[in-house]
Amino acid sequence: MNGEPQKGSTVSITSVAVVTSDLLLRKGANLMLGQHEDVRVLAASELAHADVVLLLETRMTKGALAGLGPLDRVAGSAGHRPCVLVTDHFDEDDLLAAVLFGVTAIIPLRETGAPQLLNAVHAARRGIVSFPAHLQRKLLTLVQDVDSQVLRPNGLTMSGLTDRECDILRLLTEGLNTWQIAGKLSYSERTVKNVLHRVMKRQGLRNRAHAAAYAIRACVC
Repeated sequence: MNGEPQKGSTVSITSVAVVTSDLLLRKGANLMLGQHEDVRVLAASELAHADVVLLLETRMTKGALAGLGPLDRVAGSAGHRPCVLVTDHFDEDDLLAAVLFGVTAIIPLRETGAPQLLNAVHAARRGIVSFPAHLQRKLLTLVQDVDSQVLRPNGLTMSGLTDRECDILRLLTEGLNTWQIAGKLSYSERTVKNVLHRVMKRQGLRNRAHAAAYAIRACVC
């Protein structure tokens, strides 16, 4: 066996769009990824159809972003597809903007060969997030700042739920019914029902069991 797919097996194809201002980097990435039958490298005109966007720049600073606009083009054309950023120089002040544009991995250009590039693309397709340790710490600090300085003062949480919605959903996951929740929180039963109805409608939840499952996934428990 040489590791090649067996006859009749189905190979899942990952479509990758390469975004870079450097022609040599583009050709190198196309060559490395194009050797694998489970990857399809798209032309620039097909960016909107990519499963993963690959951003390659030797120096990805704020000035480079403003001048080249690779992240802006990706956001405008490809929506919220996962992006792998390959660069040797990245301005930490651009981290939050990069994440908002869909960057799920940042890897060093000088240490990236075909295996690393392929692994990063497949990981991004599966929704795996991978940042260097110092950028993970930076991102955590940024998220905490947004939570404490923007969301909490306005009665919101990272899940997009208000404190009252979180409190009600938390008790719902504990098996309490509406009148028990109302008693615990000193609300009227009608208020509890109205809050649950709004959350279920907004999040497309089918019933209270579904709402409880959503609460667990949203980490409000």
